[in-house]
Amino acid sequence: MEPERFEQILADSPENIQKAYDTMLNPPEFELYDLKKDPHEWNNLSENPQYGHIIARLKKELHEWQVEDVVK
Repeated sequence: MEPERFEQILADSPENIQKAYDTMLNPPEFELYDLKKDPHEWNNLSENPQYGHIIARLKKELHEWQVEDVVK
């Protein structure tokens, strides 16, 4: 497909498709989804302050796992 044609198709696509494509090209450092409410992972909650405590806990667990793995 010609790049110009692809760009036009993307521009004509729904906003959620455009956002998903942009996220694929520029992935965030962290992602967090409510899989019961959002099983297709459209709404990344990692930047939502309401979920800050969960992100903090997961970052801590990730760090501990990384340190533990290095020590082994």
